Amino acid sequence: MKKMISCIAALAIIAAAPAATVFAAESEPSTGAEASVTSETAYDVTDIRNITGRWKYQVAEEGKNVTAGVTDNGFIDVKEDGTFIYTDLEGKTIAGTVKVDYDTFGGEFKVPFFAFYGDSDFYIGCYCDQNDKDVYITGNGGESQLVRVTQDKNDTDKPEAEEPSAAAGTAVTTGYDLTDIRNITGHWKYQVAEEGKNVTAGVTDSGFIDVNEDGTYTYTEPDGKTHTGTVKIDYDTFGGEFNVPFFAFYEGEEFFIGCYCQQENTDIFYTGNGGMSQLVRVAQEDEKAAEEITDEKSAEKKEIAVSRMEDFNTIMEIMNASPLQTVNDAVVNDHVKVKDSRFTSIGAFRSFVSETLTGDLRDQIISVCDDCFTEHEGALYVKNVGRSFFTFETMYGIAVLDPAMDSFSALTMGGNDLFGNGWAEFRIEDGRWKINSYKNGTWRELMAVENYNFSALAGIWYEDTEGSCNVLNIRTDDVFSYTYDGGTDFGTIQAVYWLDENDEKVIGIELVKDGSSHFFAGFRAPDETSCNDIYLDQEGSSTHYVRREVPGKYTVEQLSDMAAKDYEEKTGIKPANTHPIVNDNNSVTVALYDENATPVDAYHLDPDTGKGTLNSDKSEVNLPQTGNNSLGTAGAAVSALLLAVAGAFAVLKSRMLRRKENE
Repeated sequence: MKKMISCIAALAIIAAAPAATVFAAESEPSTGAEASVTSETAYDVTDIRNITGRWKYQVAEEGKNVTAGVTDNGFIDVKEDGTFIYTDLEGKTIAGTVKVDYDTFGGEFKVPFFAFYGDSDFYIGCYCDQNDKDVYITGNGGESQLVRVTQDKNDTDKPEAEEPSAAAGTAVTTGYDLTDIRNITGHWKYQVAEEGKNVTAGVTDSGFIDVNEDGTYTYTEPDGKTHTGTVKIDYDTFGGEFNVPFFAFYEGEEFFIGCYCQQENTDIFYTGNGGMSQLVRVAQEDEKAAEEITDEKSAEKKEIAVSRMEDFNTIMEIMNASPLQTVNDAVVNDHVKVKDSRFTSIGAFRSFVSETLTGDLRDQIISVCDDCFTEHEGALYVKNVGRSFFTFETMYGIAVLDPAMDSFSALTMGGNDLFGNGWAEFRIEDGRWKINSYKNGTWRELMAVENYNFSALAGIWYEDTEGSCNVLNIRTDDVFSYTYDGGTDFGTIQAVYWLDENDEKVIGIELVKDGSSHFFAGFRAPDETSCNDIYLDQEGSSTHYVRREVPGKYTVEQLSDMAAKDYEEKTGIKPANTHPIVNDNNSVTVALYDENATPVDAYHLDPDTGKGTLNSDKSEVNLPQTGNNSLGTAGAAVSALLLAVAGAFAVLKSRMLRRKENE
């Protein structure tokens, strides 16, 4: 999104903290706090601690500013309790107080400055936010300046400067620094003004924004679609003299909205150029009402989706001459009469299609209407084609998925053996929701997760039940094997979306047994890049499985692949599947199976060396030496190559000698 804050328009919405709240009452004044305040300090720009310490007071020549030169005119010592002492060059002192005051420009915004008062009379002033925290330009047009005097480390008469407090600064109501994220954490209603106007002319609710203390936020649009991002502190610079901090909301790298940190009412933050939008804090008692609004929106979309899906069914039934929609005894040129009284002409049917569908789907159906229908004596007749067609089965309920401002999708919760479940994408057109596209298939086909990385799950898993011998092996190539008391099953892993109690999509993993249309077991995908616990849900129960790591040079996948290759080279038979098991002594047993899932042999291996024995004849094996990886084979190949090169060289040399003798 385009950045919505400009330096000029932003001045219309700057507000500042009351002067009475600027100084922290809890903190004890420090003496001689001359430590330099850098741009990294966490204080609010109006915090007195930004200007505490000893300053050299320098005055420019009359009629000029400090850029033309200055003359030293004494020292000013400022304390954290808001008092100061000015000592001129003759040693005369003036005591006074420092307060925060405001310059008002055009009656619409305030800029804070430190005002020095001596004996109730105004002495000098300097804007709070300046580019150099060690030099404060003072007076009209920069007639004078305060230059920070850094403490001489060899001067033992002066106490060391205090370390700034971690909670330095005060906010308008909370005691935080005004730029502290906690000033804007919570649940906010996001309201937008009419285009070209500001919030004083009226606003429209545009969703909710939840800001967390870690600087992240979630923006929920009125239709339920969510956006996530981060809140950062940024600065608007005015005239190159001072910076005004604002909370900048980013979605990825794209700027969303911004609001100035200092505003009079911390329950309303004006955002955008000139107050085009605002954030209004939502009290806890109002949050329930906000949730109910979201639920109402979801329920409304469900009703719309069911209505349009049933209208789609009507279109399919009529176009395919279903007995539900036609009269067989009224036939005109192989066309049967449409029973629905709403459709007495081709035009009426086309209008119904346009009200139900949109996009290419609408255009395709309308394009074949002339071939499908004919009109006769004020009635509509459809060609009797007698073919099967798809319809949505909405009687089992539907789920609304991926809601957005101008689109959402819906999935039927039930389906039949022929067509399975139905999925439809909805688009809004002319203020009406319409079906833009549809597809049907099994739940796993419609809810498949593309390009899911299974590496976090790869490994050997043991059932965490006393006396159980069940072992699950998940490979990175989307294959699994499962050994239990009585046999071994093989299959593939699929990542699919499941729906939680709020119809929100979560990623689940299903183990689909070979030769079966039903999954073997399933579990919710881990959120982390790796995991050590999974819970398999099968037949209404959940079983805990724990990972078994393999200490050694080779992974179980590598050992399985090498064992299968070694067995094929020895016997000429390629195993259909392998299943590794990690033994108590950390050795690995790789069982080999044929295409009927019958065990044919097994390797007992050391995962650190790849050496072991073949179970059938107890012969020793050295898997890293198998095939082209064998040092012996490699040596033989090199020897053969050297002999070939030597032979070629000998032939070439003999030809050269023969040619020389013939000359």
